[in-house]
Formats: sequence, structure tokens, C-alpha cells
Amino acid sequence: MNPSKFYDQLSKMLWYGLILLLPITSFPLIVRMVGSDVVGLPSGVVLLVLGAVWYLPWLLKNHRFPRIYLPLLAFAMAALLSTLLALLRGVPFASAGTFAVEGAKALVTLAVGAGMFFIAVEWLRQPGQIQTTLRLLNYSGLVVLLWSLMQALVFARSGSFPVWIYPIQGFFSTGKLYDMRVTGLALEPSWYAHQLNMLYLPYWFAASMHGYSAHRWRFLRRFSWENGLLLLGLAGLVMTRSRVGYLSFLAMALVYCWQLNQQLSKWLVARMVNRVAIGGVEKEVKADKNLKIQKNLRIAIPVTLVLFYLILLIGIAFGVSRMDARMATLFTIDTSRDQWLYHYLGRMDLGPRVTFWLSGWKVFEQYPLFGTGLGGSGFYVWDTIAPYGWTFDEVRRVLWLEGGIPNPKNLWVRLLAETGIVGFACFTSWLIVNANAAIELVKKQSRFLKSLGTMGLMVLVGLIIEGFSVDSFALVYFWLGLGLPAAAYLRTLTPADQEGKQTVTV
Repeated sequence: MNPSKFYDQLSKMLWYGLILLLPITSFPLIVRMVGSDVVGLPSGVVLLVLGAVWYLPWLLKNHRFPRIYLPLLAFAMAALLSTLLALLRGVPFASAGTFAVEGAKALVTLAVGAGMFFIAVEWLRQPGQIQTTLRLLNYSGLVVLLWSLMQALVFARSGSFPVWIYPIQGFFSTGKLYDMRVTGLALEPSWYAHQLNMLYLPYWFAASMHGYSAHRWRFLRRFSWENGLLLLGLAGLVMTRSRVGYLSFLAMALVYCWQLNQQLSKWLVARMVNRVAIGGVEKEVKADKNLKIQKNLRIAIPVTLVLFYLILLIGIAFGVSRMDARMATLFTIDTSRDQWLYHYLGRMDLGPRVTFWLSGWKVFEQYPLFGTGLGGSGFYVWDTIAPYGWTFDEVRRVLWLEGGIPNPKNLWVRLLAETGIVGFACFTSWLIVNANAAIELVKKQSRFLKSLGTMGLMVLVGLIIEGFSVDSFALVYFWLGLGLPAAAYLRTLTPADQEGKQTVTV
């Protein structure tokens, strides 16, 4: 075989394998090799091989990359700088580990996540690769959804999991099976909800919104793969019983509501103005009346819709409080007690998580400019934890029994605590650049581009909520979820744009 063709085929097989392996988050063999559940993704290993085989040679040959990379590269530089400064400054002693080791692990997770974005954007800019990747996402999503449905059905049948399911799950994941909750092939239900919300559901939702499908075949000429997978994906998300997962999806649904409201408002204004205009006696009076009515409707319709959504959200929250025992006290607030907010959150099993958030915030207050370096915030937990936080069993277990270095359990607090204002500003700038690219795609006429643009906006909005639960850079789902729209956006630019204001030379 021609070496060039073999090289191309190998690169394609690596990329396709990466996409198909995405549902697996903690493969036992990789976990044993690296000693961490967080970086046990087989797709991450394939990504590193693809980077060495295809991306690095490509970068050495082209010497160019889009300006959309710059904020992320700046963040990587800020993270590295803050870590080096922390090494020079020193961190508090912790018997569970050293900062050099924790910092190295954290930098590796960042390399995996950022590498996914860089490689995805460049790979997907090749003709036809976005559509092929979307089809592969559908296939991998279908497999994990069917396995989740199997988990739910066998548990519902007898109230426990049968013996035969454990070795199958154990082959793909080091995590355990949870009663009344599905985990897919992920480490835990919240990770499964995260991968659904940060990659699969945004695409299926956006494609269903705009009538796009990556497949030609449709059931009854109308029902697409994405329509069916959206329904199955919603069922899978509900069965995770992940509260942050629910909130993330509701936040993503706001993108749909925003686009729907724009269309609805225009239709209502045109409809109601035309009706009133029929009764006009003179043209001048009718024009003035129309202008006044349009102004009033453009205020009244959005306000009415916002009130409707607020009432709907309150209704959903009330329903969740009746179905989920953890949320039973959602509407029971007693502000007369000391540290009432802690008591309130503690009754909903949120107290331990908030304890670590507040600890990370205190670390940020001590090192506001560059932070403590990646992986460093956990070394300060014992000195910054709130006194009431010690009353939670989970907090005492994590700090006294598990023996590891804790983390803020919040992406946004972690960015502030470990990279300071400088790193946080760079990271949020990168998110804003991706938001602008997604908005440009939504403005296009193509259903394909509209779908990817809406997907990007949904990932960004969902990430705001997901960031309050997940703080690992190694979970590659939002990196790929943003890489797909970014690649599509760069493909829409003219050659002059790509060679000029949208790229820089390295």
C-alpha cells in the first residue's frame, strides 16, 4: 500500500475510534496504568496517538492556526505560569501527595481537553468529516442509550441488578452501579449526564429544531435519527437523577426558547398590528397607531413569555421536590437559624459540595492574580474550610478517610483558585469567542450550519451550569461539543479570511 494512503487510513481509523469510544470514561486498564479515574478515557489515549501521528506533523507542515485558538493558548500559558510560580513559592504540606505530582496530573488533563479542541477543529475542517463524525456520534450514543435502558429495565424488574450485569459493566468502567440511577458506561450517573448534556443532547436537540439529519434515511419520511435519539437521550438523562444534569438541560432549552420566542414575537406583532390596522380611518392615524402598537407588543410579548417560563420552572421545581427525596425541603426555608443557608443546602445533600466551593473561593482570595497553580487548591482545603463544613459526613470522609487531595468540585471556582483572575479571564474569553462563532452560524440559511451553531450555544449555556458540578478538564465532551461548531464556522470563511484576520503564523 502507498505509505501516504496508509497514513491517511490510519489517521481516519484513529479519529473514528476516538468518537466511538467517547461513552467510556473510566476504562479499568487505563485507570490502573495512570492511577486515576479522571483520566481513564480510552478516547483520550487514542487522542494522544492521533496527535502524534497526524496533528503534530500537520502543525509542523502548515505553521498556522486560527485566531479562535488564541484565548485557549493564553489560558494554557497562564495555567503553566501559575503552576511554576506555585512550585517556586511552595504549598502547604499534605501527606496524601505532593504538589509536583498533582500539578503534573492537572496539566495532563488540560492537555487532553485542549488537545481535543485543537485536533477536532483541524480534523473536522476537512471536507465531509463533520457529517461523518455526527453519524458516528449517533451510533455511539445509540449504543450507550440502549445499555442505559437495559440497566433501568433489569433493575425495575427485581429491584436489584442481576449478577451477570456486573462483569459487563466492570469491563468498561471502574465505577459502580447505583440503585434507581443509570450510569451508562461512565464512572457515575453525574458523569453520564455530563456527557449527554455537553455533546449528544445539544446536537440531537439542535438538529431536531432545524430539521437537519446527518443520515439520509428517515422513518416515515419525517422521523430522523436525531429525533429518536433526542427522545431516548431525554429518557436517559431523567434516569440519571442528576440534579445538575436537569438544570443544565433546562438552561440549554432556553436557547431553543430564545429562538422560538423571536419567531413567535415577530408573528404575533405582524398578526395583531394587521388586525388593528383594518379599523384605521386615515393613513396617518393608522401608521401612528401601528407604530405605537408594535412598540407596546415588543415589550409585552417578551415579558409575558418570561413570566410563563418562570411559572413553568416553579412548577418543574415543585414536581422534582415531590419525586426526589433529596429535594423534599426545596421550598422549606428557615432564615432564623444561624448559618441558615448551610442548613438549607445540607438538607438537600448540597452542603458538602458548597463547603468545597467556599474553600476554593477563600483560596482565590489569598492568591487572586495567578492562583495556586493547577492542582494546587486542594492543598489549602484544611486551612480554608468553613467550621460548619466539618459537620457533614462527606466532608470528613473525603478529608480524613479517602486520603487523596480534594478539589473545589466546581470548574469556575477551580479556575479562580488555581489560575487566578488572569487564567479565568483567558478561559472565559475563549468561551466568548466560541459563542460569537456559534451565533454567526445560527444566522446562516443552511439547516446544517444553523444546527451546529445552536449546538454550540447550547453547549456553552449548559457548561455554565455543568461547571458547578464537574471541574475536570479531561472530560472531553464540551471540548468536542465546541470544536464541531468552531470547525464549521472556520469552513464558512473565505480563503482571504482564513489567511488573514482569522489565522496567525507560529
